[in-house]
Amino acid sequence: MLFAEFAVNPEQVNSLDNLAQLKSSFDFSRGTLISAFPKNWLSLLDQRLAGNLSQIQKQRMVALLTTIRDRAVVKSGRDYAGDNWVQAAHAINDQKPFYSIVGSDTNAPPQHLPSLEQLELIDFETFGSIDVPRNALTLIQPVTPLLLSSSRIRLVDPYACPTKPGVTAVLRSLFEVIGTKQCLVEIYSEEAAARDLVEAHFQQLTRLLPDNIRLIWLVLNDGGTGQLHQRLLFTERGGVIFDRGFIEPSVHEQRLVSTNLRTMNRAQVDNATRDYNDAQPFVPCVFKLSSTDPAYLTED
Repeated sequence: MLFAEFAVNPEQVNSLDNLAQLKSSFDFSRGTLISAFPKNWLSLLDQRLAGNLSQIQKQRMVALLTTIRDRAVVKSGRDYAGDNWVQAAHAINDQKPFYSIVGSDTNAPPQHLPSLEQLELIDFETFGSIDVPRNALTLIQPVTPLLLSSSRIRLVDPYACPTKPGVTAVLRSLFEVIGTKQCLVEIYSEEAAARDLVEAHFQQLTRLLPDNIRLIWLVLNDGGTGQLHQRLLFTERGGVIFDRGFIEPSVHEQRLVSTNLRTMNRAQVDNATRDYNDAQPFVPCVFKLSSTDPAYLTED
């Protein structure tokens, strides 16, 4: 499993040590996420803890909550009904399951835990990696929590090119998953056909873009050093290594051969964020295309 979404009962969080445990257990880099259930889940933790803390302890609480918010909490997309958190969590779990409900009850299924202390019963090594068939939808679906939690998405694949139908098929799935949220998508590649052909296919691709998505494509040249070897999808919140890139093979049988997706650690995300930026990438940029360039804007 690439990402597992946990529901954590706010009433289980009673100390800074509990917050520290959440910080160490949940992170996009580990494949473990906390559902914002209810929507004001973070505020509930603040309210529970702040009244019993000194000023210095409050500063630590804010730092811990900020890290948890930025690295682990995702929108639940689930309705919260009633005043009892456990009942509400189990009721919605029947419709849209969590991986685990933490702070549940003793009669719950094995993956649900009565208390925060029992998180140690979870085998965290089972998260952060998944093998999937190489078709457009199954390549993108596992990273949905990351896509829906980010406003800037960067893809790195030296062999990506808008002239390749298998690449544009994956990008169409990406756009569909992003949905209606405002988002910037940046693609960094190396291999490219003739520039005029690339520009023509890029223009066709921009016609598929909804108004809420801006697309930038940079063709780089690493001078044969192999620095652009890895295939990555990363955002301000985390990242995923795509073992065989962002292309749906043209031969159907090849799509059935699985490829691995695995989460990037924090150092890898930080390094990629530094190296891949549209203002000054770490290797020379041959040319850059943008969906907001007047040449690619079409009139209704």
